[in-house]
Amino acid sequence: MDAKKEPHLLNEKRREKGADYDTVIQDLEENDRTIGGDLRLRGMLASQFQTAQNALRYMSLDWDEYEDLLFVQSRTPDNSKIRLSEGSLSTIVIERAGRVMSKLPRGTVHAFGLQNQGKGQLMDLLLEKWIYPNANYQYDLETKLFMWDMYSNVYGTMPMCYDWTYTQNYTGPDCWLVPIRNFFPQQGRFSMHNCDYVFISNYISRDYLEDLVENEVTDYDLDAIAQVLEKTKQGKTRPTSYDDYLRHNPMFQYRRRAVFTDTGEIEVVTKYEAGDDGRWIDFLPDFGNLVIRNIPNPHQNGKIPVVLKYAMPTLDSVIGLGDMEKGRYAQYAIDTVTNLLVDGIKLRTYPPIKVLNGNVVMPTVRFQPGAKWLVSNPNDISHHQFPDVDGNNNLTFQMLQGIMSNITGQTTTRASGESNTPTEGKTPQAIKAQNASQSTRDDIDSKFMDKSIEELFNGMISLINDVEHDEPIELYMFNDEIAEIAASYPDIKDAVKISPNGKTAKITIKPSRIKNEKGYIYKINPRSTYMDDLDAQHEQLLEIHNTLMSNPGVMDDQLAKNGMAFDYGEYYKELLMTGGLRDVKKLLRNMTPQQQQSYQQQKGLEQQRTMQERMDIKDLPPAAAAQMANRAGLQVQPQDFMQNQIQKMALETQSKVEVTQAKNGKPVSPMTQQSAMNGMQQPQQQNEGPMGLPMPQTGYTVPGSPEPEMGNINIGNPDIAQAIAHIRSTHGRL
Repeated sequence: MDAKKEPHLLNEKRREKGADYDTVIQDLEENDRTIGGDLRLRGMLASQFQTAQNALRYMSLDWDEYEDLLFVQSRTPDNSKIRLSEGSLSTIVIERAGRVMSKLPRGTVHAFGLQNQGKGQLMDLLLEKWIYPNANYQYDLETKLFMWDMYSNVYGTMPMCYDWTYTQNYTGPDCWLVPIRNFFPQQGRFSMHNCDYVFISNYISRDYLEDLVENEVTDYDLDAIAQVLEKTKQGKTRPTSYDDYLRHNPMFQYRRRAVFTDTGEIEVVTKYEAGDDGRWIDFLPDFGNLVIRNIPNPHQNGKIPVVLKYAMPTLDSVIGLGDMEKGRYAQYAIDTVTNLLVDGIKLRTYPPIKVLNGNVVMPTVRFQPGAKWLVSNPNDISHHQFPDVDGNNNLTFQMLQGIMSNITGQTTTRASGESNTPTEGKTPQAIKAQNASQSTRDDIDSKFMDKSIEELFNGMISLINDVEHDEPIELYMFNDEIAEIAASYPDIKDAVKISPNGKTAKITIKPSRIKNEKGYIYKINPRSTYMDDLDAQHEQLLEIHNTLMSNPGVMDDQLAKNGMAFDYGEYYKELLMTGGLRDVKKLLRNMTPQQQQSYQQQKGLEQQRTMQERMDIKDLPPAAAAQMANRAGLQVQPQDFMQNQIQKMALETQSKVEVTQAKNGKPVSPMTQQSAMNGMQQPQQQNEGPMGLPMPQTGYTVPGSPEPEMGNINIGNPDIAQAIAHIRSTHGRL
């Protein structure tokens, strides 16, 4: 409030009520029933609004420059001439916003309370499937978030307002960008969290006010609105703020190329107050600050519904430090050099002409084809020669670009033979240093963006929980979304209805199902909005692919030990997308049930065949060994294999006993001693039979084997040896 008016009003109210100023004003706001508002309330609103305007008023002169730089509109100081602008700063701001806010954020909604986690999942579903696609007032949500980040780097700070909206197609939380010249925080406060109130100006049509009266909308002072409609029934409504050069950039009028005398608009200013007893008060500055709405905060959370996105916060102002403010003078210098280069080209293309006075008939000197000049001497007319300064200007231009890169942290590569700093040139060292600088600046901006989105979404989610609404929320899912919802949100199966063809699902959620007295909190995934480096991701996916191919099954086993599984379908989808293929459905498609059954059968046969190929007959029990021999075309009984194993075990036992006896100095039987001597003398000539045993002496030899030697012991049936030899030659593994 104005310092000259506040003491008089304060003393007057103290005499009347004997209370402090804040209590009196609060009582005046809450109990006012006068049409259009009490005069004292209107005077207080006007005074506070004017004070808030004065706090930021002359910052708009800088904002004019920042907007001209964004739109690459360079002008002389007197606005008499348009100059060429090189546009680096505008590109830096737009590209940074494109990297930092390249996609909608990803996060999780948590419900306070140990028994309310299912409600948190429901709220998470509403955020992604209900708010994301429908919060389209002004622009779609993704575009608004991109512009929020971009304009924060233009002005230093950018406000976003949120509220519960009612439209024909959507009723729920929404948000919209507030033009910086329509945002007036409390004077002397440097953060929205410290403000007791904030003013936001808006322009509405006269038709909008008529609809409020015709529909008898509650919460509005319809009698006061009727007075305004009566005063403006002749039309020609034009807000007086349009004539304030500090409220509007002259460039916008230049772009329109017209001055509107009748905009059909009326300026409405809303005062948003903080605190449990905070109120929302709408008044019309052009109509004696007439109050048309004065209600308690409908959000019931004591917060001002405005969130600020900072480029870089400062300690002395609610307006932060943006790239435009830091880099504007470097851009002006670049533009100066650019215009000098262009002017130099013009001068060299059309250089001044030196004429020798008295020797030339001036009326004949015409610059047109076929002109005839009357001169006394051919040297009487000549072009003036300018010194060549292009080389110096080019070096200056490169130097200024380097300065711009240092100021904004933007990556630029410049080929210069005289580069002596690691941020110049196209060497790997230079590119690495520039990428690190850009990444750091992007990380800072991304962190501020994440904080602002968290605050905004928490405010919007709280509206679903706090604002009274009786109508159920209906969501529609299509095709692949249905399976995704069924897998991610199993608690809502009773609320899902699927169409007969299975391609459309309707989810109905009653407000009581998501009501949580303890509230919700939204946590964003860090850098979830940042632009993906597809090349780097593709290289990482290829490394995983090479690891999987060189070590098949190893990753699956390790994941299975920890209760996890590798999703190969999602992996190959990401691999194809990062490789540049956007329409993955052309290569990857879902299998039909018949194809899945056929694949499982074929996979089972292959596994069975592989196990059979890897199986050794000597590792099988007698019945299985006989079965394998029979499949190979040989008639062998299981008893034969059993007899073979018994004899082998008997021989091994006898050998171990006699070896032990020999070690202890006891006599060894002649047969065993002779066998041992034969084995030591000619071990390479002893023929092995089945199971690694000596061949029996029967006059029969396996084809390809050496002749049997003396000392062989008959321990099995020769048919078994024949079966084993045949199977070995057939399978190559026995």
